Amino acid sequence: MLPSQPVIVSNVFDKNSYADFQGKFMIELANMLMQCKEFAELSLNDKLLLYQHTKAIFSNIERQYSSIQYFGDSMEDYRVLHDDTRAFDYGLETVETNDTDNEKFVKALPLFIKIRDKFISLITKPMKALKITQFEMVYILFQILWTVESNSELSMEAIKVAEKVSDKIADEIHTYYKCELRVHNYAPRLLKLHQLIDGSKAVESTKAETFIISQVYNIYDFQVSPEHFGVIH
Repeated sequence: MLPSQPVIVSNVFDKNSYADFQGKFMIELANMLMQCKEFAELSLNDKLLLYQHTKAIFSNIERQYSSIQYFGDSMEDYRVLHDDTRAFDYGLETVETNDTDNEKFVKALPLFIKIRDKFISLITKPMKALKITQFEMVYILFQILWTVESNSELSMEAIKVAEKVSDKIADEIHTYYKCELRVHNYAPRLLKLHQLIDGSKAVESTKAETFIISQVYNIYDFQVSPEHFGVIH
């Protein structure tokens, strides 16, 4: 999701505007997934389970991909699109917030820095080095979506569909590398794409730990209102 107008680069974290954009992103992602026939034909419960599993992991990668499309792939540039009007510069030493509880935010900064550093090392730098194509982004999305081994709540029908689609995806990425890119030994690149997915999972794990620590010790309230988040119908 590229911005339709010039963005403002800032070091000010705006929790509510970020949540607003995430709500838009989630609705856009849900609509995109519904264009996939195999996904659309699943039961509502299966769709929701797959969607919930996919959205956060893919969001990290999508934000960096869109940021590279917008700002370029310089390894010295740590600007990441925050929403559709602003970007956040991870290269800046100081971070601020427009939240009224700024004192608590300052206490939470070490937690933010931990997330930032992991994002840069596991997502930003690898993606800039790889120069991922649009086709590979689609591959990443569907690889996240249809990798279901750890999702024990899915129906047997959904698991069978996932296995079938995964085989199809493997064939399509093989054809893409061999016929379009003329890359014969693509295994190392494919491994790096999978490492990106694992990296995004690690970032999400760090975020979850951060939110729990913040709640337990009353450091900073990361919560946003439910209206920011969309659902699949």
